[in-house]
Amino acid sequence: DIEFFAQASPMVAGKEGELVCHFTYLNDFKPVTEGKASISLTSGGKTVNVTATEQEEPGIYHIHITPAAKGKAKLTVSITNDKIISTTFLIFLTPAFSFVDFT
Repeated sequence: DIEFFAQASPMVAGKEGELVCHFTYLNDFKPVTEGKASISLTSGGKTVNVTATEQEEPGIYHIHITPAAKGKAKLTVSITNDKIISTTFLIFLTPAFSFVDFT
């Protein structure tokens, strides 16, 4: 089992934002130190996919993504390596954490 924690900068449609993803094994509380992290962001009927293969620190991926449209969004985060076939976390973003177009 894996614990997933994320921090995100404010997301603005058409502008790059950052999602910092932390992955930890629950059996020993050590960071997931290898593999790739992928995110898929769907908003306004448009989907953007990004994969990160390098970590900034053990278990931490900094993923940059540009939301395609404003409004409510669905974010899917997954991690894959030799030990993890695929673990996916599905997050539905609410109006309190939605994508706003300030332009």
